[in-house]
Amino acid sequence: MLKIYLQTFLSGERIFCFAFHSATRQFPLRMRKLLLLCAALLPALPALAAGSYGDWVNYSQSIMSVTILLLIVIAGGMALRFSYKQSYRGKLNFWGYAINNPLVQLVGGAIALVLLVNLLMPDPYSDNDHDRARFAKYRQMPNLAEDAHQRLSQRYPYILPYHFEYISAHYQQEEWVTNDGEADIAPGDVNPVMAYSQMGRERSPYLKDISRLGIGMCEYYEYSFDIAMDQFRAIQTKYMPYRNLFMGRIFLLKHQLDSAEYHFRREIAIGQSGDLATVALAQMVYTYERDSLAKMKRLIDDPALSAQVPLFLKRFVHTKNAELLPYLAAVVADWWVHIQWIGLLGALLGTLVWMLFLRRIDALGAEPWRPVLGVFVGGAIFSFLALILYDFVRWDLDFYLSNNGAVGHDFLYCVLGIGVIEELVKIIPFLLLMQFTKRVDSPVSYLLYASASALGFAFVENLMYFDAGHIGIMHGRVLVCNVFHMFATSTIAFGMMLGRYRFGKLQWPFFFLFFLLAALMHGFYDFWLINETVGLLVFLTYSLFIYATFQYAAYLNNALNQGQVFRGRSILDPGKLAVFLTVGLVGILLFEYFGLSIVYGATLGNYSLIRSLGMGSFLMFFVVLNLSNIDMVQGEWIWIRLWNFGTRTTYNRAIGQRLRLLPKIKDSILNAMLPASGEVIARVSLNGDNRFFLFQFDQALELNGFQLEYVLLKARQDGEIPEPRQGVEAVVMAFRDKEALIRRIKRKTDFKLLDTVQIE
Repeated sequence: MLKIYLQTFLSGERIFCFAFHSATRQFPLRMRKLLLLCAALLPALPALAAGSYGDWVNYSQSIMSVTILLLIVIAGGMALRFSYKQSYRGKLNFWGYAINNPLVQLVGGAIALVLLVNLLMPDPYSDNDHDRARFAKYRQMPNLAEDAHQRLSQRYPYILPYHFEYISAHYQQEEWVTNDGEADIAPGDVNPVMAYSQMGRERSPYLKDISRLGIGMCEYYEYSFDIAMDQFRAIQTKYMPYRNLFMGRIFLLKHQLDSAEYHFRREIAIGQSGDLATVALAQMVYTYERDSLAKMKRLIDDPALSAQVPLFLKRFVHTKNAELLPYLAAVVADWWVHIQWIGLLGALLGTLVWMLFLRRIDALGAEPWRPVLGVFVGGAIFSFLALILYDFVRWDLDFYLSNNGAVGHDFLYCVLGIGVIEELVKIIPFLLLMQFTKRVDSPVSYLLYASASALGFAFVENLMYFDAGHIGIMHGRVLVCNVFHMFATSTIAFGMMLGRYRFGKLQWPFFFLFFLLAALMHGFYDFWLINETVGLLVFLTYSLFIYATFQYAAYLNNALNQGQVFRGRSILDPGKLAVFLTVGLVGILLFEYFGLSIVYGATLGNYSLIRSLGMGSFLMFFVVLNLSNIDMVQGEWIWIRLWNFGTRTTYNRAIGQRLRLLPKIKDSILNAMLPASGEVIARVSLNGDNRFFLFQFDQALELNGFQLEYVLLKARQDGEIPEPRQGVEAVVMAFRDKEALIRRIKRKTDFKLLDTVQIE
């Protein structure tokens, strides 16, 4: 085993050295030595965070991230050097070319931003325990919260919220029940039960009661409810906060509802932890007394309690009482409460990146901005319909996720209760546009407007997630969720486009078929994220996402391919599209880093940035590579695209080229009419071969009384294209008319091989 490990390590070392040497061959020797030293030290970077505010939780993940960062640097250097040798050698020195490269400028800007953040933004948790506690609450970091509140409770023993937060953080209960895996400090070594038992030896009667309260809360979290109840009953202070809250919880677990309600209301009357008691009371009424609508109505109408009552309970009551306006107000309030300025800016920037991407996909610029933005706004508005339908399915159809992780039931819910609902509300604005306007009049318009509607839905959904505690998921949702929403909705639009342009008059049958397909894929995507039983198979969600990037690019490619044949002069540049996507998505990541650093300090920002370079770079690779792999070929259909990393996109560089055709064979058909000049205006697929190019002569040639204005050219050598380069030979084919090119099934009798020419 050791031998295999050493062989693997040495092989990896040889590959690394070869890649490093190839990428840095252009650099001076001193710089190469400096880069090699940085490469050796880079994997140790995560360890440098220890001591700033604790160990890095996922050290292996950080190692993976910095390794990927190193590979990106090496691959980027190789790509930069290759591009320079291919296009700019002799015209510009290497460093001048590198500085003007937009990706190099992006890296320089990122380095400058990191330096600025680390120099100017202090860590908010490093000054005092109050800041540390507030920071831990924002970030949902229980170990940091436990450490801060333990010290605060020792320094200010008479302030009960410090004790409550310390104990709940220690047991990772209350607000600390979900930990998102950010960097955290090591948990405390002090057993809270022992600490509060020692406090009971104090002379102060109030401290003795705090000791009983602390022990009771610890026993409650350890499920020793009888011992906890004895401690709470022994408390002498009449209006001790938190006492009645925990007693009510214990009675609720024993299904003694009247006693539970009594203690919850007493806690509400005391006031200090009344919000927790109100939530507990509302959940008790909803769970065990759902038929008592009048009781729930009194609860949400009580001015003293209404602000703390969970919004889902208000939605439930308004639904059952058919109170439309209050229900809609609760739905909007449930969404609005999550919005904060950094999340709003992040959602707007993410939307802008993908809207500009769609604009670049529409290479001919046929669709104006106004209807595109209108459909986007429609998608945002109709997204609230999804919340209404969720409530209908849950409360009227009694269909919801199981509590025990039942695989079959939850998969069905993900498809029908999530996939069908979300795909329905996302496609409605597109269908309304089709019904009341004539804007959807080309293949690409189907996907453009469907994607814009999906982006509107994703924008509203993202605002619910981009609250102050989840800024770190911003780039992930913009990268993954936005793309998958566009893919799923475009699946429906692609089906309609297929029915109209490929099979004719089957637009609506294909709509229903592809709607079910989109809902199924959407449910499959969510299921592995939601169901706890299959949590280890979450990689299937990311596998589907990677496939979605391939297939979404195929949808876009098909739409562009089915445009008018003689409109091929405007061609999409995949290289520029890839640069735009890279800059845009990295820009979102840097904005997330900046926002995290503003709110939580540079240390957490640095940690989150390096951690994001792992899975984030991996997924970004597929997104950029696949969505920029648009290979426009007039009339070609692509059904399923997988792992297509070929060089097909390079063929389109022939479009727009001015060529001069010279005779190659004596006494050939075109010999007397050559040389002749013209322009390559489109690329055409002929019987499965997409290497034919439509060539327009400057002056039509006369052949046997026929005006030959257009011909098809194809390079004889595989891998070559008809371009003004020495040694390129091409065959010339004539075709009967325009219909011969755009006909779905082309007839061999419509095309004739004329001659072989040489391109000057």
